[in-house]
Amino acid sequence: MNWKLGFKALTLGIALSATVYSMYLLNSQHSTDFFTSLGFTSSKSLTWCTDRLQRVEGMTTPWTLESKERQWILTLPQQSPVRVDPLAVEKWLARYCTVSIQPLSSEKILELKLTPSARLFFNDGQKALLYQKELLFFQINEVTFESHEFQEALRQLSQLLKVSF
Repeated sequence: MNWKLGFKALTLGIALSATVYSMYLLNSQHSTDFFTSLGFTSSKSLTWCTDRLQRVEGMTTPWTLESKERQWILTLPQQSPVRVDPLAVEKWLARYCTVSIQPLSSEKILELKLTPSARLFFNDGQKALLYQKELLFFQINEVTFESHEFQEALRQLSQLLKVSF
């Protein structure tokens, strides 16, 4: 009877060790390299708003969304400033501040002709430029990527503000 108990304990110990080691591999770069070598794409995340967003300025069509005294104000050319639902803007920021991206290879970046789309200003004084091509490829500062999630984020912000990127 004791050898059966010992065998069960040994089997469970080996299974536990294999599970812990598998979790380590899946959370490390090794798994990304392995799955990429098999043809699967690796998705990364980008946090584009490291500090609180203060202002966004559209560049293709002029508009400004600015945070003033806990309110979000949208300014369009030759129109009075309009208050935008602050809860909707804050929910949008919370949802899309970090997005899944597919970084592009340097060869692909050279082929793209990205156009400036918006300027982003943050409370800590940092600025970022958003470039895009056909709402498919994006660049924020030095990171060029493809992201369906960021595409959806801009689509929702366009609907919320009734502006275009």
